[in-house]
Amino acid sequence: MRHAFWQLYPAYSKWQKISTYLPMKNKIYFLAILVFGLGFLGSCSSDDDKGAGSHADQIVGKWSFVEAGFVVNGMEVLEPWDHECATKEDHVEFTAAGKLYDHYYGSDCVVETEISNYSIDGNKVIVVVDGETETATIEVLNSTTLKLKVFEAYGQTDFTYVTVLKRM
Repeated sequence: MRHAFWQLYPAYSKWQKISTYLPMKNKIYFLAILVFGLGFLGSCSSDDDKGAGSHADQIVGKWSFVEAGFVVNGMEVLEPWDHECATKEDHVEFTAAGKLYDHYYGSDCVVETEISNYSIDGNKVIVVVDGETETATIEVLNSTTLKLKVFEAYGQTDFTYVTVLKRM
């Protein structure tokens, strides 16, 4: 079963190379962290809508995965999100009540959903999954785009994950 959008699944070829560097416990939370820009470093972009309200208000809604990747030598390397279902898009939904619904569709287009809790603190998204707390930084949040970065350290190797979503 697929879990939270920031979790890593070896079936996704674009993550297979990276997964060899991640301890098994952290593979489960990898994509979730990605989506939220978990461990995100950075601040809000100048692309944000001016005066459009707080991040807590702006993030509410459904967001489809567009791109995901890493920061390599200071440059973002992003690839298109691989939606397995030809007719439905993997997406997340943030509710005003602090619930986060992760919806993934397999190649058979059957949805798998995981529910977690989230909160917003400034430009940080804090997600609690199975008792584990993950934090992502909001790089861009406006009427059409949500871009998250997550910083994770594994031993002596640091990773910055990037996830880009579009409002549905």
